[in-house]
Formats: sequence, C-alpha cells, structure tokens
Amino acid sequence: MLLTKKDKALIKQWNELTRQLKDLKEKESKLRDQIFLKIFQNDKEGTREITFSDKVSLKCSQTYKRTIDALIFEEICYDLPNQYRESVARTEYILDKKVYDTLPQKVKDVFDDCLIVKPAKPSLKLITKED
Repeated sequence: MLLTKKDKALIKQWNELTRQLKDLKEKESKLRDQIFLKIFQNDKEGTREITFSDKVSLKCSQTYKRTIDALIFEEICYDLPNQYRESVARTEYILDKKVYDTLPQKVKDVFDDCLIVKPAKPSLKLITKED
C-alpha cells in the first residue's frame, strides 16, 4: 500500500501525540502522588474533600484493588460459614482463546451461544528502523 503525504503526516502527528501523552501521564501521576501525600497525608480508603473557597475544592478518592488468590481461596473456603462462602467471592469466566480455537466446529457452535464478542480498541505502534 502506498501512503500519501497526508497519510504520512497523520502517522507522524499521531506518533508525536502518543509520545507527548506518555510524558504527560507520567508527570500527572507524579504530581497527583505529591499532592495526595502533601495535602491528604494518609492512606485511608475513602473519599475526602478540602474546600479552598466557595467555588474551588479538591476531592480525593483513595481505593485499594483487592484480588483473591484462587488457590488459597479454594483451601480456606470451606472454613468460611456457609452463608458467606458463595457470596464473598464470585467466579469470573475468562475465555482461553487458544483452547477455543482448537475446538471442533460443532462444539464452537454450542459454546458461541454464551460468547460475547466486542472489538477492542486497535493498537498502533510506529516501528522505525535504524539505517
């Protein structure tokens, strides 16, 4: 495929913006950490707000990501009272695409009834070759 000058300019502009965005994301993250440590000074989970004036306030939401170690959960789940065993954690089904691709078509046809397919955002990466 032959690229026009316009196509090349679009790619060049996109590449520059992705570089700038990466730099800006890193700077924003560092500033956010500094502000959080300086103003809120704790790591309690929840939402807090500081009001600077009638029109300006700063809201901070601190959350923690909690995951379950599936192997350990399987070992301890029967130590939990019955009323909590099934409600404290839920099963998440994740398609193993490699296994799916090897299924016979008849099995795929049955399985496809429960499969939700949505296109993901395409990724682009500009690869430059050194001379």
